[in-house]
Amino acid sequence: MIPKIELRLGNWVINKEGNFCKIMNGASIDDADSFSAIELNQAILKKCGFSFHDYFKTWQKKQVLPKMGYLLEMDQDYNVKDFGQRYIGVRLTALHQLQNLLFQLKGVEIDFEVAEKNG
Repeated sequence: MIPKIELRLGNWVINKEGNFCKIMNGASIDDADSFSAIELNQAILKKCGFSFHDYFKTWQKKQVLPKMGYLLEMDQDYNVKDFGQRYIGVRLTALHQLQNLLFQLKGVEIDFEVAEKNG
């Protein structure tokens, strides 16, 4: 179960049937007790456009042109780092948390499409 306060329109979750679904309206948020979080893992991060860089041992998501740099960087345990490679005290465990953080910090929605649960 995901607390309602953590959900917003556009978040991806697992419904009671076990399928990935995107929250499209406020009524869906009211059913939050029937949703489960999508656990962050390598496959999910790759579907979100992140890539792993061996040199820094970090997951990085590049900004869209014309901007330079990265939207977000995380270590292998999904602890978020700032521009100077320092930890900011945030560890992500679920896709909706990643979506919310990027939206709050950068105003960016994550592109994520999946056809199946294990995808």
